[in-house]
Amino acid sequence: MFRDKIGLIVEGESDRRALEKIFSRIGVDVEFRIVQGFPVRKINAFAREMRNSGCKKVLILRDTECKEKIERYEELKDKIRELEGIEVCFAQCSLESWLLADEEAIESLLRERTRKPVKIEIISNPESIPDPKNKMNEIFRRTKGFKLGYIEVTHAPEIASRANISKLEEKCQNFREMMKKIKN
Repeated sequence: MFRDKIGLIVEGESDRRALEKIFSRIGVDVEFRIVQGFPVRKINAFAREMRNSGCKKVLILRDTECKEKIERYEELKDKIRELEGIEVCFAQCSLESWLLADEEAIESLLRERTRKPVKIEIISNPESIPDPKNKMNEIFRRTKGFKLGYIEVTHAPEIASRANISKLEEKCQNFREMMKKIKN
């Protein structure tokens, strides 16, 4: 259980919904804001609002958009320096790389929806997948009953609510780094 409320700025509604599920399960009180792109003024304004509402720490989670984390960090370095006391975390490519770490959570959702046994491959290093959203879409489309494939705003939170947090930390360095920032 975590005592302090954390502010978390994410890029989209599916990220918010998925992370809300993960953090509620481990007892982290999170206040979210959604910001498209990297508008420093808006991010700083949200951070001030969040601190005023009781958040002890504010983090921003950015997708690397399938670039190396270091390359993405370098690209944003000047903007990151302009952030006022906000820690930056990265998801390699997208949040789906973290969700792919727990194949049992994905299988559970697919099995529940189709009422048929489902088995997917074990992914030992999900952050190495070049396009995790596409990989997730392939998994869903191969399962009968999911003609539309993976719908992130619906399926990401459902997978996150079933995910084994220890497995995500074990397999995903960026998730582990974000959790360290939250815990410290």
